[in-house]
Amino acid sequence: MSKVALDFLNYYRSEIGDRKFRKIVEEVNTAKRFNQLIKISAKHRVLPGTKDFFECILNSLEYSFAGKQKLIAMALLLMDRWNKEVNSKYGISSDDEVSKKAQRIINDGGQLGI
Repeated sequence: MSKVALDFLNYYRSEIGDRKFRKIVEEVNTAKRFNQLIKISAKHRVLPGTKDFFECILNSLEYSFAGKQKLIAMALLLMDRWNKEVNSKYGISSDDEVSKKAQRIINDGGQLGI
């Protein structure tokens, strides 16, 4: 995981607490809609765009009214999952590209109209 993503997630975890953070991590690792994004990405051998990560999260009514920081954290966790499950297997993106994508997630998430 990139330093910028790790720094953001550590900050967010300190804000909401370990129990709530673990619940978010569990959701990212088990929800069917997130599994689908991972499968499609692996099939097409692509790094999803920031819009793909956010749309996948926002398609759930549960998260459609979540705060920006929560959405950013979920998108970063989802990208980290993609990196571990897809990118490590297929070598789609370099570490630098993944790090830049993490920064774009943080920037774009801050501009979400919610």
